[in-house]
Amino acid sequence: MNEHKPDRWVLLKITKEGESEPIYKIFGTWFGSYLQGDSWRANSGIAEVIKANGGYCIIGPSGSSYRCLKGNYGTSGYTGSVIRDWEEQNTVKITIEVLEEREALKYLEDMSMKAGT
Repeated sequence: MNEHKPDRWVLLKITKEGESEPIYKIFGTWFGSYLQGDSWRANSGIAEVIKANGGYCIIGPSGSSYRCLKGNYGTSGYTGSVIRDWEEQNTVKITIEVLEEREALKYLEDMSMKAGT
């Protein structure tokens, strides 16, 4: 199981045309340096959410986990543009929405309560 600790993160809500249930994914940003730019990673989905030390441990169906702190919600300029490019260039009938922080935290709280944490 891989554990990821992004510097910034957002919750994506992905809706495919003709499907009733959206898919939620974590999109993590890691800040780079002068020589190496920012990087990003999107998980495979959300299977479980555990409240942990000022944030959440979000476990995907693949078993990877993301440690996301509440105060680090957002993206960098570069990774925000990656999401916008996905939205503009997708050829499949999908909608990609970056949830507002309040809505994202509510979703994660609800998921953690289902898990009993």
